[in-house]
Amino acid sequence: MKVLIFGDIHLAARYKYGKLLVNGFDSRLLEIVDTLDFIREYIKENQIDMVIFLGDLFRTSLPDNEWILNYTVSYFKDIYESVNNLIMLVGNHDVKNANWKTFLHIFKALGDLGNNKLYILDQPSVINLDDLCILAYPFMLEQSHDFCLKMLDKKLKKTNCKQLIGIGHITVAGAVTGVKNFKFTTKNGGIDPNDLAFEDVNYWFLGHIHKHQVLNDKIVYVGSPDYISKSEWNDEKGFIVYDSDVKSYEFVKTPVRKFKELELDANKLNKKSLRKAIEKEDADYVYCKISGEMDNIIKMKKYIKGFQELAQKILFVKYDVISVNIKQNENVEIDALDVKTVLREMLGNYKETLDSKIYEKLVNAFEEIMKVEE
Repeated sequence: MKVLIFGDIHLAARYKYGKLLVNGFDSRLLEIVDTLDFIREYIKENQIDMVIFLGDLFRTSLPDNEWILNYTVSYFKDIYESVNNLIMLVGNHDVKNANWKTFLHIFKALGDLGNNKLYILDQPSVINLDDLCILAYPFMLEQSHDFCLKMLDKKLKKTNCKQLIGIGHITVAGAVTGVKNFKFTTKNGGIDPNDLAFEDVNYWFLGHIHKHQVLNDKIVYVGSPDYISKSEWNDEKGFIVYDSDVKSYEFVKTPVRKFKELELDANKLNKKSLRKAIEKEDADYVYCKISGEMDNIIKMKKYIKGFQELAQKILFVKYDVISVNIKQNENVEIDALDVKTVLREMLGNYKETLDSKIYEKLVNAFEEIMKVEE
């Protein structure tokens, strides 16, 4: 039996690092949809028998709009009709905290389509599929972990399993996340890996943490199939295919776009060198972080606005002003762009260092230019 496992797709109408296209769609939404379509085609072309979704379907507990709703229902309907079993685990983004209800139950309507089996799991469960048992641990409150583990152990003892794998939407101590690889421990919400050491479990395949990682010879985080946040840009993305016949798994990479953060020093760049620095980056999208003196920052901003041929590649630009040429007690003419940049990046830092009259002039000028468009 071949089992494909994926999760944490967080579909949303808008993304922080997406671009609003002329058709009204966010570019990141359509790119994530491309990744999901790749997974769907893989399922059909590789004779997958079972699909397991590890939770977090949308960014919030409900779809942002009708298009996302229709696409999602159509997507999982297509998958359901292509496999023998579809298991959907409830993640933390799939529930409303007030009543613990989940939108995923709408997919129960697919159960009327035929003999295929569909499972929507919102509580610890053991599913016996004859040749393979699934030990399922959906998202639960941290305070209930001890109770949930005992519940799973009790249910497992009542089930005759030929082969057993675990799935979950949980945080396990030892997992890392974020660009700085923050590490979870038992003191900050992580479950002790020893608590998941149920007898005869071949593997635990987990969601919730978006970074693909292998914690030990039994516990594997699948990771999200595409980038959800900036902190994931250096992570490998994909899904898991488990083969119960040989009791082993494969991590299959998805063809995601490549993002790159580019740090630039405005004090050392001219128009030509700025363009070259962006062009040479081997990436689909470049996030530019430009630092330097005020005058040079202004030049870089004007240059970038003029790079029309690079507009698709330049994803986002952040300007970091490290010094401003304003002298004490000087009758300064404040350029509108200067003021906006100063106040956006650094104004708070100058309150204590500038003469009060100059600082007041900056604030008043900012209030005036904010009334009109740039």
